[in-house]
Amino acid sequence: MNREELSELKKNFDTAEAILEALSSKIRRDIILELAKVYPRGLRIGEIKQKKCITRPTMSFHMKLLCKAELIKYYKDGTKNYYYLAIHPDRLKDIESLFSKLHSFMGDAYDTSN
Repeated sequence: MNREELSELKKNFDTAEAILEALSSKIRRDIILELAKVYPRGLRIGEIKQKKCITRPTMSFHMKLLCKAELIKYYKDGTKNYYYLAIHPDRLKDIESLFSKLHSFMGDAYDTSN
């Protein structure tokens, strides 16, 4: 891989960093799955928290990371916030681009016999 290709790969990693970080936690993946079950309707933090048995501050931390990664959004209904699955198409493209670059880098070089 030449310098230009390495630079491009680094950019892909940097662009996909927020979503990779968000997906690196089992708790956050479970939250996404809970929101997928009720899609397009949302859930309040308390409803998700009950299923995950974690504290409200911890849940808020995870929700902020998921929002930052543009995997979920929320809307207000009076004084209540409802979180819902809303994966931004550009984030999916970022991941696809990263894995496509990795795939083309590896090409047929990976030895599947081991």
